[in-house]
Parts: sequence; C-alpha cells; structure tokens
Amino acid sequence: MDGKARVWDKASIWRVGEALVFRVTHLSVDGDGNARTYHPPTPALWNGYGPGFGTDSLANAVHVPGGLADSVRLRDETKWALTAGCPLFRDLHQARQLEKATAAAPPPAGKAPAPTPPAPDKLAEATDAKNKLDEIFKKYGVTKVSELETKSKSAVCVKYVDGRSPEASRNDWSHVKSWSGIQTTGPDGTGQPIIRSSVPNKGFYIPASSPGWADAFKHPWVVLNEPEGQFGVNLMNNAVVIKNGDPPVVAFGMVADPGPVGSLGEVSRKMIGDLGFKGSPPSSDYIIVLFPAAKATAEKPVETIRSDAKSAFEGWTWKGRSGLDLIKELFPTPGQYQQVSNDFWRADRYVLQYINSVPLKLTPLTLMPLKP
Repeated sequence: MDGKARVWDKASIWRVGEALVFRVTHLSVDGDGNARTYHPPTPALWNGYGPGFGTDSLANAVHVPGGLADSVRLRDETKWALTAGCPLFRDLHQARQLEKATAAAPPPAGKAPAPTPPAPDKLAEATDAKNKLDEIFKKYGVTKVSELETKSKSAVCVKYVDGRSPEASRNDWSHVKSWSGIQTTGPDGTGQPIIRSSVPNKGFYIPASSPGWADAFKHPWVVLNEPEGQFGVNLMNNAVVIKNGDPPVVAFGMVADPGPVGSLGEVSRKMIGDLGFKGSPPSSDYIIVLFPAAKATAEKPVETIRSDAKSAFEGWTWKGRSGLDLIKELFPTPGQYQQVSNDFWRADRYVLQYINSVPLKLTPLTLMPLKP
C-alpha cells in the first residue's frame, strides 16, 4: 500500500454535494509562505530561529534527507540524518579530555610503571577516566582517539556541540539534498537556498509558496495535500475551517501551498488567527470544507478570498440543509450528543410510566372448537 493510500487509515473524508469535507482533531501551522519564516543559521543560533531571526526552525524546511517528521522534532538526534552524528562529536570531545586524565592510570600489562607512583586519589581519578574512555572506544569499535577522529570526518551534526566549531556545524547544512518552502538554485527544492539580498527582509531565505504571492501571515488558507487533489481540489479554490462547538467558529479562506501526502489540517498562520487563536490551536474538533473548482491564477485581496469562500459555503446545499446548518446536521457536538441521549432516556422513562398508568380491559375470549 503506497503513502497516498495509507492516509485513509487516519482520516475521514466525505464528498457532500459539490464539496469535499474532512475532520481532524488538531490544526498544524504552515508558515512557509511568510517572508520572515526561515533565516540562515548564525553563530549563536544553529537553526536560524530566535528573536530577530526566523519565525521557525530551519529544520522545518528540510525535505531530504528526512524531514522534521523523521527527526521527531529533534527529541532523538539519531532519528534525523542532519543530527545523527552529534552524539559522536560529543563523545569525541569527552574522549580527548579523558585521554589527558588517564596519564596517571596503571600501565597496561607488560609495560613498566612510572618512576614516581601517583598519589592514591590521582590514581583513582585516572583509573576512572580510563574506564570511561574504554567504554567510548567499545561503543564505536575503536581502540584510540585518532580512530574516533577518523570516524567523525564522515559524521553530520548541524547542531552546535562542545569541542566542535559552530562554523563546522553550519557547513553540515550542505548535506540537505532537497528543501521545502524556500526557493533554491535548483529545481524542486534542490540546490542551495537563495537569500534575499535587498530590503525588506534582507538576509532571509525567499519563501517558495504557491501561488507565489501568498503570505502565510496575510492570507487565510488550507494547504493542498493528497488525497484532496484526487477529488479535483486545486490551488486557490475556496476553503472553510470550522471549530466545531457551541457556538461553532468559522474562518473563510482558500487552498494554497501544496504540502506532503496525508498532512491534512495544515493551515496558514492567518487562518489560525481568523479562528481566534494567537498561538498554536488546541486539540479540538475541526471541520474543513473544500470546494473543488478549476484552477485560478489571478491574485486575490484578502477580503475577496474571504467573501468568495463565504458565498460558496452559504450556497452549499445537501439534503435540504445549507452552510452552517448542514455542518451542524452532519457533525453534532458532544453536548448535542449528550442532549439527544438525555432526551431518549427521559422519553423511555415517560413511555413506561404512561403504559403503567393505562387501565387494561380484558375481553373474555370464547374458544370455538375446530372443525373436523
């Protein structure tokens, strides 16, 4: 089963009339379209993220090798190709320090002891250092620090670690084979990222959103992912996001900026703001409605984007219901489910009480003999 098919295991997607509807428990933010999202690493910030720099980690812009999903948001360095070598560089730095501390350790078998025996405390420290050094050697299958240094020449670590220059770590960003969300000197995200050379936003990477004029902090949008495209959804089609609840919150936008297969529920920073969230939206019940249509190319002002999506939403009709009334019919809130359950319980109770209060009059039956 390929990746496009597996997405159905984790998503519920419906065709309702002329619209495509799906439901997610959380929304993720697509910031790629903002001019200040990504900044080159600096001596102080290995990922270009921080006050005065990019609004997002440069790790989010890496497509190959291994995007951020493979890095598990960098909690486990070994899960991401660009940080897999960081433990080795740390161990190398420690090994160099331990090697100096082992000078007072007992000599290997067959070697003559030092002319002047070290003090007992120094001997204990040196012995402990030697044992720790041996553990590092065993971990990497080497017998001396020089062999560990040879292994480090092929290791990659874009993070800053003790014992290695920040410049060497920044050079390891060259191992990225394909970028996502920023313009590069090669096709399809290959080549080197292009840095804006003029103001405003001089020094930042140039975003690669589609359409090119889309700004994640200015335009409300829902990212175009498969399997949405399988149903005829195109860039700049109308899109609506509803936070289901009592009352529901509705935000109107468009479809923009293609994303990876299966990442349903990724929206622009502006769409998040239109839903009333200043930061990351909490887990909840989000309904997303897309209106497939022919491709469009003309740039739209923000208010036109919203008004077009609102008109499509309010004119969307199925089984006699339209717009928000249709959403309420299709996706009752937990409170509505509870209300129905309570009503059913009360109705069942009242029916039993009514039956018990109705007097029953039994009419005697005359049994007729069966004819032979």
